[in-house]
Amino acid sequence: ANISWAISLNEDVTSIIEKWDGEGNLNQNLAELTEFVARMKALVTKKHLVNFFFDEGFNVDNQVSMYSRSIVWWGAPLAGAEMSKSKFGADLQSDYNIRKRYIVDNCLDDMRRISKRKYSSKINSYYFMGALLFDVMIGILLQDAFKALISISLVFIYLRIMIDSWFLAFIGILEIILSIPTAWFLSSVVFQIKYFSLLNTLCLFIVAAIGADDIFVFMDAYNQSAFKGEAVTKSLESRMSWVYRRSGTAMAITSATTCSAFLCTLASPIAGTRAFGLFAALVILMDYVLVMTLFCTAVVIYHNRYEFGYKYLCCCCCFEKERYKDYDPTLSVTENARIKHKSCNDNDGDKISMFFRTKVSAFILNRS
Repeated sequence: ANISWAISLNEDVTSIIEKWDGEGNLNQNLAELTEFVARMKALVTKKHLVNFFFDEGFNVDNQVSMYSRSIVWWGAPLAGAEMSKSKFGADLQSDYNIRKRYIVDNCLDDMRRISKRKYSSKINSYYFMGALLFDVMIGILLQDAFKALISISLVFIYLRIMIDSWFLAFIGILEIILSIPTAWFLSSVVFQIKYFSLLNTLCLFIVAAIGADDIFVFMDAYNQSAFKGEAVTKSLESRMSWVYRRSGTAMAITSATTCSAFLCTLASPIAGTRAFGLFAALVILMDYVLVMTLFCTAVVIYHNRYEFGYKYLCCCCCFEKERYKDYDPTLSVTENARIKHKSCNDNDGDKISMFFRTKVSAFILNRS
């Protein structure tokens, strides 16, 4: 008797489910529909058909769902259209292209508008179509690339303002960007890691911040070196040696701690997280190497050719930077710094150092 009842119940429920085709008149008795679905959820063999549409707390005793979902199916062929003769032939591909083109030209903009969260405070809408996957991904990548370009441009402008040189700003942003492909070369060729996590793209923004900071540290040491006496400024070699050791040690420590933090992700069981941590550590390492090689070389060129002022394409048009107006143009910047240091007093030096020397230290030491 129980078996017969179960078979009969299954046939009755199945006969109702078969009518869920979106056609015909809708049942207006919502209470009856809600109870029917709640009881279906209690059946082991049928609950998978309704679990997707209701939250976990929905059942016979609690016929109220905090959240609900539904799917609207659409596609081709449309009613009345003839099926393609060949399942995998040119006709099917033609139908595919026509359908995709129609959706892109007539529906995609509306679908994107409806899928935005601000479109409705009560309903979240999503769309998916295999034919649109590539187009949608390309659109997302272009948007992200545009945002990355804005970020890099802002970093470039800030570099130009802070270090007061178009040449060094260009080389600085170049070494920041080059740290990405060089790190990828180490990862994929040297370490033979072929997996590329989507999180790796975030490294561009990370290295833009850290790379700019390394450049500021290097240039700060370079500017300070002009006030360190004849032992440092006796030649460009001695000056750059002092700059290299002073800034290199500071950047090495900060870069090492940053790399160590990223390498801690190797303990994660998630492959994407491990790949991101390793790649980010390599990016930071290559940024440090490029600052100490490429950017250091650029600073030497800047010292020899551009530090006194900018020369435009028009040879008759140039001007000197304000801070070098008292320097002898026949001598290098380092030679002028050495000569000026002999006659300087305690109030000479860069503004930041003088602020801490005369204001901050005096306030602390004379506090009593």
